[in-house]
Amino acid sequence: MAESKLLLRASVGDRELWIHAGDVGEVVPLEYLMPFPSELPGLAGIMAHHGEPLPILDWTPYGAGEAECPFVAVLKRRLGIPLTRILEVREVEGAAEVGLKRGDPWNPMLGHRRRLSGHSHGVLDVEKLLALLHNRSLRR
Repeated sequence: MAESKLLLRASVGDRELWIHAGDVGEVVPLEYLMPFPSELPGLAGIMAHHGEPLPILDWTPYGAGEAECPFVAVLKRRLGIPLTRILEVREVEGAAEVGLKRGDPWNPMLGHRRRLSGHSHGVLDVEKLLALLHNRSLRR
């Protein structure tokens, strides 16, 4: 089965990120974020989502600092990705895949980059992100 080329384009602070639309269940407003009783590396806290706790990614280790993120992309794998703005959902058939930029702090969670209109932006690899968070929690 061919991989879907439908991507959600969003921003986190001054950075743009693409997420495969098939990985996203929905985008919701970020409501009250409850910190964890003990700090878990890579997670900012949890928020209630449909009566269940939803862990929310912490962008701080990736250089996004304290970017205001009023939205959360709820991944089907039950992780919330905070977003500053939702820019578009776009079919990217024919857009060139390019390599990752050397030294980019987001590389550990990106699968590749896509070049569109002369610019390239990272495409989130959900499996890499989950493995990264798992490995960080084991090193605690």
